[in-house]
Amino acid sequence: MIGQVLRLSRWEWFKLHRRRMPWILLLIGVAISQLIFWSTYAFVATGGPANQSSISFDATDTAGETVEIEFTCADLTDMQDGDLPLDFERFSREEQQNIARNLQQFAESCESVNENSDDIRQAMFLPNSLMFALVSSLAFFGVILIMILAASVPGTEYGWGTLRTVLVRGVGRWQLLASKTLVIALASVGLSALVLAIVGVASVIATLTLEGEIVGAGEWSELAIAFGKLIYVYLPYVALAVLMSVLTSSSGMGIAISVGYYVIEQIVVGILANFAWFEGISTFVLGRAASGWMDSGDFSFGAGGIGAVPDPLPAAMVMLGYTVILGGLAFWLFQRKDVAGAKGG
Repeated sequence: MIGQVLRLSRWEWFKLHRRRMPWILLLIGVAISQLIFWSTYAFVATGGPANQSSISFDATDTAGETVEIEFTCADLTDMQDGDLPLDFERFSREEQQNIARNLQQFAESCESVNENSDDIRQAMFLPNSLMFALVSSLAFFGVILIMILAASVPGTEYGWGTLRTVLVRGVGRWQLLASKTLVIALASVGLSALVLAIVGVASVIATLTLEGEIVGAGEWSELAIAFGKLIYVYLPYVALAVLMSVLTSSSGMGIAISVGYYVIEQIVVGILANFAWFEGISTFVLGRAASGWMDSGDFSFGAGGIGAVPDPLPAAMVMLGYTVILGGLAFWLFQRKDVAGAKGG
């Protein structure tokens, strides 16, 4: 039986890579990740938070004129390097002391700003850039794209009427759905890896202009662990999308219901997270469990990362429960549901 599943998986893979849907989803994933990456790069290249955070106050010069003084954190760094952006000689000693007090207070806040600016800059270098793409792109948009793919694989077979033809030839139902699910899982890994690989190329290009090391101080092992966790997060959402596709016998309806649930859950959780009683049951919400499993100090699944999230181990068990229950229902329904001819959608 396992051999039959693997043989069917080879055929499913052949069909899938010849369809336009996975390539369109790949292009969307690449476009989103590149847009976020290069937008961040532009922010870093123009000075980042150091140029955005500023202080403004008035001072009176020796001629009695009121001068508006504005400094950014980047200006303070230039002053430390001996570049004075302001002629202090035009002010009295008392005004100079007043300016110095204001700048000293501002300098204290600039410490955290400069630290944040350096963190953002480090996100442009490997492997931090890949972790950044995983967090900012794949951890939210990637789930949506994978659900679209998962719902379309069995759903289009219903619409084309090819599912009935395959079953008439004596192919076992659970073997067929298992092969489709296996191919979806492999495609999810491949699509995510390709998105990260293209971000890696962009990171090397960005590094050449930012005068940094091509490989930064990040840990490749942490990236590998995070990638594995992300794939585990995909599983219950794949099971949900497959179930909705089988239930409705339609790829369009399967996509609409599964993606709709994902988006609506983020909105509802964002509202309920403001209530203390919700914390006791939040562990059993899929989005919250995903945030807890990924450790939302670094990851966020929309509103799923708002407030306290479950510990990783209970969260992993909840996600496993969702995967088993939703997947089990999909297989049970697929075994018993009549398969009609082509109907479109």
